[in-house]
Amino acid sequence: MIVDNSATDVRVAAILIDAGLPVSAWQAPALLHWKGSGGVLSDIFTRVGAFQYERGSKTSCMLTKADTHVQLDGDNLVVDNTWLWHADHDDCYTQSDQCNSGYGLVVKGSDVSVSGLKVEHVFKDHVYWKGESGKMIFLQEELPYHYLSFGSDGNVGYRVDPAVQSHTAYALGIYIVGVCGNMVDVTAIRAPYTASLNNMVAWDNGADVSAFAALLCQGDQCTRGACSGSFCRLADSPQPMPEVGDTVLISSRDNKKCLKLKDGDEAEGTQVEVSTCDAYNQKQHWQYIDNQIRHNTQDGRQLCISDPADHPLIGDTLKVHSCDGSPGQKWTYDHLLGSTAFGAPATKYCMDVVDGSTADNTPVQIWNCEERGYKNQRWNAHKVHSTAGTSVMV
Repeated sequence: MIVDNSATDVRVAAILIDAGLPVSAWQAPALLHWKGSGGVLSDIFTRVGAFQYERGSKTSCMLTKADTHVQLDGDNLVVDNTWLWHADHDDCYTQSDQCNSGYGLVVKGSDVSVSGLKVEHVFKDHVYWKGESGKMIFLQEELPYHYLSFGSDGNVGYRVDPAVQSHTAYALGIYIVGVCGNMVDVTAIRAPYTASLNNMVAWDNGADVSAFAALLCQGDQCTRGACSGSFCRLADSPQPMPEVGDTVLISSRDNKKCLKLKDGDEAEGTQVEVSTCDAYNQKQHWQYIDNQIRHNTQDGRQLCISDPADHPLIGDTLKVHSCDGSPGQKWTYDHLLGSTAFGAPATKYCMDVVDGSTADNTPVQIWNCEERGYKNQRWNAHKVHSTAGTSVMV
């Protein structure tokens, strides 16, 4: 089906489009190719598979092919409640496994909004978004368990092209039916830093999450998010990772408050707390070098966020001391996850906002990672321009 580029404000709803070209076809155009601008596409089901019914040139149980299920080239489209399916069940003794699906949804138009999208078992990227100012709300994907090299062959569940400058997505769920044979090296989502992604979940149904090498990759930075059992989760995607030489504020991703020295003091043993972010407040400027979170004082000293106790305990309030490279000053940081974990020997504590408070001057402590809820323990680094001459990277 083609919506011609001369057609505007077309409405297409409540149809099933079934692949009818043989798998041997050199090219198999998109089952639905929308070229016109404006318009609404809703309640659509596309299918590639082998089925007994016969119609026209389609013989019984013919192996079929589609290079793309749905391609949207037009601008200002609205898409709602669609299911793009490569069949994993049929009435031809699972011959659908020998059919061929390329991409699920390919978006080339600008200002396209998609909600309630289901894509299952296609062989290439389930969603490949190339258009500007796109929006996705609620995505369900089941990766092809009859194509176990899907991930290692470079395919992903949700891809936003690196050249895209504006993209927003909410509630992206991508899963594997691991009981049917597990994949390896799967990246669920790949997008540039210019994309705003929120509420991402990867699930391995019937196995652990080892099949997922990453829940999200932005450029060369990848993370599996916070994983437990068969799930990995990531609340949102951060701003671009600052480079070496940058000055940053380090803010709580939940209450948006920034790390600072108590009362603006720069003495040994000063408490670390969070307060309203102020890019011009040099007491909120930090650096991350050699696993230390450093602050350059006005008189040229370097102070590091520390728990100097020989045996760190949960609830220890963090303070700054002269940087000496001791275990109590070592931190690990996953920029995409927003995790700052304390790396003292035999411990795995995280930097934590006391009681998750949103009040200014709330102390910062160490606590068992995730035990008090991840929101208290997620941090972002924001590049600022310092007048103190600090050299910073987090």
